[in-house]
Amino acid sequence: MKINLKNISKLLFLQFAILSFAFGQPPTITSFTPTTGGTGTTVTITGTNFTGVRAVTFGGTEATSFVVVSATSITAVVAIGKTGTISVTTSDGIATSTGIFTFISAQTNVSGVISNSTTWNLVGSPYVVQGNILIQSGIILTIDPGVSVKFDGNYYIEVAGGIVANGTANNHITFTSNKPQPNKGDWLDMRFDDSAIDATTGGNDDYLSGSVLNYCIFEFGKGMYIYNSIPYISNSIFRNNAYNPYNDAYSNGGGFNNVLIRTNFQSGSGSFVFRNNKIENNDAGIGLVQLGGLVVQKVLNNTFIKNGTAVGFAPHGGGTIIVKGNIIYSNSTAMDFTRGTNQSQIENNLVIANDVSIHFYQGTPQFNRNAFCNNKDGVTICCSNNGTFGYFVSNTFYSNGGNTLVDRPTSLTNNNFLTNTKVSYILNGYSGFNAQYNYWGTTDLSVIATKINNYLDAFSSPQVTINPILTSPDTSAPISPPQTNKIPTTGGVK
Repeated sequence: MKINLKNISKLLFLQFAILSFAFGQPPTITSFTPTTGGTGTTVTITGTNFTGVRAVTFGGTEATSFVVVSATSITAVVAIGKTGTISVTTSDGIATSTGIFTFISAQTNVSGVISNSTTWNLVGSPYVVQGNILIQSGIILTIDPGVSVKFDGNYYIEVAGGIVANGTANNHITFTSNKPQPNKGDWLDMRFDDSAIDATTGGNDDYLSGSVLNYCIFEFGKGMYIYNSIPYISNSIFRNNAYNPYNDAYSNGGGFNNVLIRTNFQSGSGSFVFRNNKIENNDAGIGLVQLGGLVVQKVLNNTFIKNGTAVGFAPHGGGTIIVKGNIIYSNSTAMDFTRGTNQSQIENNLVIANDVSIHFYQGTPQFNRNAFCNNKDGVTICCSNNGTFGYFVSNTFYSNGGNTLVDRPTSLTNNNFLTNTKVSYILNGYSGFNAQYNYWGTTDLSVIATKINNYLDAFSSPQVTINPILTSPDTSAPISPPQTNKIPTTGGVK
């Protein structure tokens, strides 16, 4: 048999050409210029196979933008970055420069009154706050994605006009300390005045216009004070902050005098939306004060982890407070209700592994479809305050320690009580109080009676009626999660 080597060679060459066409060639970087620069610098990258470019990075940070000029040339704009190599990613591979791009950081010192609308951009970042800042009424400060605002001392930003800090998932706007080794409370806060430009929202609580803090990071400060103003706060991170210094009589009595983010609404209308944020490792969380007006405060789908009081309530009058779909994990107190009797709506939250689930001083909130799991203690009443506390409907109490319910809930129906450690439900309700249609983990009335501390244990206490009971868990209440103290990865109760 005679082998034609020439034909085999042609065939191999043809196959190689087909594969090269189908899969392409990985990119290469041969040079770039300039070799140093800061935020906003345009860099020309020279190489080969720049087709299907997906990303360009400087020191591991994605470029603000890039343009593929040709298969051998790219221009890219440097974002806030760090010294390191340049990389180009295409559908066929990743090219990394052999040379180093040296990032030079700019700095803009700021303080005093902002009397003309202005933009803080990447070219001037970081902006170092060296004195208190006031955004005058009617004036808007815009902060671009990726900008860093660093506080040189115990200073604040006061918003009498508007602020538009609209970052992105890949380029947060950061408010932080300028100290080389920062600590909680290094700077003061951001405060919104009555004259600040309010945010407007759509039918799904989506941001439309006005003051906004979106994809921001607040760290090493003292949080935020919101007086009769409606900023839109979403997708942001609050971490390693001290509590805010503002205290008032409206939140005394229950224990959330010192919180990180405090609202105080006395008039006006609209929706204050605090949504999809992460509040972690702060001295405290958010305190919601409602004195008048028609503003609806909405705390939606946030995660509160390892704070003092996660959510504080002081609903004296006016609009409704809605806390829905949040994860409240491993805080000193999950929810604290202080002075004020207006109803609040607490729905579809996952309250897990806190020291105390709910602390009442006063109030009649509505609890619906929440899951209280693995908490060290349940619901507590302070100060021997007489009255009734809360409507509990279709909630699940699972594997909690301590007393699950203490004193006199206003209403207790269609709840599931499952494998709680101490199994002591102290229901010192008003005379003839009904706790009917609940599932107690058993259908044996004599066993249930041993779990409930009422007039049978102290004849001075009123009688509690529990029959009829549910013979199986109420399906309108949340399905109990596994007994775990791990941080949940999905928000709220579905």
